Amino acid sequence: MSDKIRCSRCKHKLAKKICGLSQSPYYNQTINPTDSCDYFVENPAHSHLLEANIISVSAATGQAGNDVRDAIKEYETAIQLGLPLDDEMEARFLLGITYLDILRKNTAKLSKEQLVESKELIYAINQLEKSLAIDFQEKYGYFLDPEHRPLFQDWDYFYMLNANVIYHREGNDAAIVYLEQKLNLFSYLPNTPLLQVLWALGNNFHQKGESKPAIEYYKRVLESDVVRDDDKEAKLRNFAKQDLQKLGYTEQNTQEIINNKINKLGSDINNLKKECRKKFGTSLNLGH
Repeated sequence: MSDKIRCSRCKHKLAKKICGLSQSPYYNQTINPTDSCDYFVENPAHSHLLEANIISVSAATGQAGNDVRDAIKEYETAIQLGLPLDDEMEARFLLGITYLDILRKNTAKLSKEQLVESKELIYAINQLEKSLAIDFQEKYGYFLDPEHRPLFQDWDYFYMLNANVIYHREGNDAAIVYLEQKLNLFSYLPNTPLLQVLWALGNNFHQKGESKPAIEYYKRVLESDVVRDDDKEAKLRNFAKQDLQKLGYTEQNTQEIINNKINKLGSDINNLKKECRKKFGTSLNLGH
């Protein structure tokens, strides 16, 4: 059977690989890679998405004759023609990441202001945030996949670069507002991949003389899961650790916080037992 007539390329395929055609024997079922039926109608968007992915991988591995700008055209065409929502989410994400990769390689040629004002960066961030919004709204879990985390590093960097320009133009408070808004976009994830944004927020609050939020953001840099296990990330975590030490924060502080929480919990339990004895003449069995 030809790959071109399989259900995976059919226009009746919905998000999560579900068949949406009531006449099909696979209606409302998960489509397998080799499935096909007599009601197949090709969705050309799938072909463009596949071609974009092939070009991107080939270009990344240095194969001659492959230009990532061709991948960009294919991603854009696939989105315009119409994809199932989960495929659209992935296409927008890869489109944005591909743009960021091009921009990152040209950072030496442009000033910070030129970079953040470039149409390419504005477009890339827009595509990435649309992708993130789809994942959040539809609960696909795409950005929970650890394999995708390394791709966030450039996204994170350009957020921080934007904030730096805002800081010099509008001041520290405006930069903090921008960074916290971007951080909030990722709040549905159990662990943010924006380590550079966290560190920048720590620096901004430290500069304001507000040590408490600064400490919390620096701590989150250290506590967050690995994004890309490289020297750049290791240096960032080390900077955060040094910044915590400058603020007088040590491991002992962590233990003190834990002990205080345990003591407060014990006190709350004792108070609850007393209230029960007063109201009911007995005490709840809340353990020891």
